Amino acid sequence: MRFLHLSDFHFKSAAKDKANQDLLIDRLLEDLNSAAPIDFFIFTGDLVFSGKQPADFDSAKSSFIERIAIKLNLTRRQIIICPGNHDVDRSVINEPIKSFIRAINDSDTLVSLVEKNHPEVFGISCKPTGNYNFFEKRFYKEGIDLGISQVSNLCSIHIRELNNTKIGFVSINTAWCSTGDDDKGNLFFPISELRKAVAKLNTEKVAWKILLLHHPLTDFREFNKIELEDFIYSEFHAMFSGHLHKREDFVRLTQSEGIFGTYAYASFTKKKDGKIGYGIITIDQETYDISISKKVYDFEENCFLSLKEMCYTLPLNEVKNDQIKIFKTLRRRLKETTEKANDLFVNTKDTSTVKGF
Repeated sequence: MRFLHLSDFHFKSAAKDKANQDLLIDRLLEDLNSAAPIDFFIFTGDLVFSGKQPADFDSAKSSFIERIAIKLNLTRRQIIICPGNHDVDRSVINEPIKSFIRAINDSDTLVSLVEKNHPEVFGISCKPTGNYNFFEKRFYKEGIDLGISQVSNLCSIHIRELNNTKIGFVSINTAWCSTGDDDKGNLFFPISELRKAVAKLNTEKVAWKILLLHHPLTDFREFNKIELEDFIYSEFHAMFSGHLHKREDFVRLTQSEGIFGTYAYASFTKKKDGKIGYGIITIDQETYDISISKKVYDFEENCFLSLKEMCYTLPLNEVKNDQIKIFKTLRRRLKETTEKANDLFVNTKDTSTVKGF
């Protein structure tokens, strides 16, 4: 599986901003000439600079997402997105509801708030990401109609197939309680929504579970961070994130297996606010080997520069590790046998030519 990972585009509709964004996209598209083939385009939030104008999401889709998709010959089904804090319409944040949610200090109360789905509480809390949610439902309309995508206020689920293998993507809305200015330690996400999503993936018998979220888990309230971390690390194979505008990759070992995580550079930001770049992540579906190739944009040279490639192997339980070792041995022997057969064929052909055949 080959993933193109981008994040934090921060689209602005002003002519000057759009011109600068378009120039950078041109450089990106030029650099992506060597990236193909890509199986999935992952975008982890902050598609727009402000979620106030619904039209900005469509403009960002046209000028950014669709141009990349056309360049890499990707269909809508191969694009997986999630929201970020900039995708929030901060003008409709309800301060009393915000204070009410931030007073929550246990998981049961948080889950109850969402499960009750009261329009005067949970409904109002979802309004700031309403424009994004409306955009997302239209973006995945075909997938929703086909039953391979589900989109809700807090979570979206996408079932895809690659090489006869089912892959399950879960995108969570970590911007649900985001205000942008004081998010660190004040974000919440109900564990019940993740459990439902994983139950759906298990029903679909997916081989790979991949999570998209914008914020780092350290931005969540401590009780929530702990339960999310424990569940995510035990249930998902890979986690793609944004927000930090810097490179950060990790592998975590759990009791049974492990998880790989990666954060993306920004796709567009001011030089003082972080680096611009992108990543190509390759995961071998059979050996669980992972390679990460990342590039950063050089403002002086106006081009993308390659960083050192990083390689990992996803931690696995002992039984699966033994199976992978056997598979790698068989693959190596097959390669050696094929090379010997090719050499024999070439040598036989050369000898035959000498003899006049």
